[in-house]
Amino acid sequence: MHSLRPEDNPDKGDPMKVTMNYPTINWSLSGMLLGEYDPPDDVKPDMQLRGIIRTEKSQESGIFTAKVVRANPVRRTLALAFTSLSSELFDMLEAGIKKHPPIDM
Repeated sequence: MHSLRPEDNPDKGDPMKVTMNYPTINWSLSGMLLGEYDPPDDVKPDMQLRGIIRTEKSQESGIFTAKVVRANPVRRTLALAFTSLSSELFDMLEAGIKKHPPIDM
């Protein structure tokens, strides 16, 4: 979910960008829980990540930055807290929440 430039060769150019798809188990305007994620050993709490959320059935997308809250290799989950959301992503998530309100029990 992230890439780093090797410190021994800083003039090599920009780091490679990698896209990986993970299903969300749950999400809100404050963060999300990813499933089917096998965290590498270097994913630690408070690590900063940047990504794009794209809806499955449309081409809508938005950019986010988030910090790792918890990586659980047993459950194969990654909990993220958003540190910034693009306005497009905020609108997309807000529309999704309005479309699927919580179920009263």
